[in-house]
Amino acid sequence: MVALTYPRRLRCGASTAQVLTALFAVAIATSSKAQEYASLPLGQLNGRPVQNWNSLPLSDESKAIIEMLSGAAPMNEQRFNAFFNDAVFPLFAQWQDVKVAGGKTVSPFIDSPGATSPPKMRGNFKREYAARANNATRDKLNTVTMTKMDEIVSGNFHPICRANAMMMITGLSEADPDTPWKKALPAILKGVTSPTTIDAVRVPALAGLVRQARVMDADAQGQAVAVMLTLIKQKVPAGQSSDGTDWIARRAIDVLAAMGNPGQNSAVPNALMSLVDDKTASMGVRTAAAAALAKIRFAPPQNFNAKPWIDSLSKLAVDCYKTELSNGAAQRAPIVPDVLKARLTDVRQGLAGADGNSGVLALAAAPDKNLVKAVVQQLDNLISQCNVAVGPNAPPTQYVQDNAPYLALPPDPQKNLIAAVEKAGTDLESVIQHGGAPAAAPAGPAPAGGKATPVREVKPADAIFN
Repeated sequence: MVALTYPRRLRCGASTAQVLTALFAVAIATSSKAQEYASLPLGQLNGRPVQNWNSLPLSDESKAIIEMLSGAAPMNEQRFNAFFNDAVFPLFAQWQDVKVAGGKTVSPFIDSPGATSPPKMRGNFKREYAARANNATRDKLNTVTMTKMDEIVSGNFHPICRANAMMMITGLSEADPDTPWKKALPAILKGVTSPTTIDAVRVPALAGLVRQARVMDADAQGQAVAVMLTLIKQKVPAGQSSDGTDWIARRAIDVLAAMGNPGQNSAVPNALMSLVDDKTASMGVRTAAAAALAKIRFAPPQNFNAKPWIDSLSKLAVDCYKTELSNGAAQRAPIVPDVLKARLTDVRQGLAGADGNSGVLALAAAPDKNLVKAVVQQLDNLISQCNVAVGPNAPPTQYVQDNAPYLALPPDPQKNLIAAVEKAGTDLESVIQHGGAPAAAPAGPAPAGGKATPVREVKPADAIFN
């Protein structure tokens, strides 16, 4: 089976579509004729093989099936199932190049006059068949679709075919097209947890669980919570990139946030706070956990002490800005203010919710509420400083001294941005250290331990660089 990896440029904030595009590119690049995948035998209509979607819509058989779906003709279940299982769904399992008119060879994964790509087939299926179903026939269509797609998802089919089949399952809907089909949940959970699952399947399955979250009953939520808690606790094997594990953890956190279920004995908020405190986890995972905390329906026990959670989230905010500055300095590269803003905003949501009145703020006792508000105020200031304009990128200038060439480095275009972020971060630390009260201005130079230590010292550019 192809080993799918996540390119470094796809950090854990990448969208599902971006990750799948990257995974599919790897799958196509690493596929070869030496790698044998399963396929389904192509069916026939009117005595001719169905090699691509274009053979379907105008056929007499397709028209008859559409009449059954709409209720214009009585349902013939055997004919109905045979059409989809023998003519339609085998197209979703094709991976080998196909010869078309003129002797040209085309890939079944790329739209062309002789081929219909998997995403386009999904769209065609929804428009030409699912959208024509009435309340009485939709369940039959969903059932036959899920059964065959689950076979593709679980078998030794091409990774792109397996991923596309999972997206077919997650896209199944009730009568209201915006409402997911609840009966698809077991197949989706299996796509996340099965030992034979590949990342190309797990990615859309997790996205499908986010969609399913709002219609899950209590038992299903309990099962999903247990699976997601396992995923967010996974550690990266030694020597491997964390990108894939981080992305999976982020999506599992999304599912937990969408459900809002605190789990047994408050397992969900406790697990999220453990991630917030875990310095071995990536910053993106830690801040995603912080944001999700505000969406969990957590009823605190009597005399609940929110102060440790406030302290953890406050420390995470400091870690965010310090990590971004120190990484930039260590790599001699620009900082990425949009990433910093997004992560700080996640921490802010954990502290006070998207509405400014929920999150840990709603759980805190009266004295601690003032601390949360003070920290949030400084966070807002720090976030706003990420918008400081940067200067132009000027090239180095060359000059000669003592008959030797030298390069004079231009000023750092992010100098003002870095200084503003560092100043706002120092103010944030000061408020945290003083329990929510701003530090008094020192009469003279502050002692070494009297204020936050700058992370990235802004120095003038080197005059000469050989």
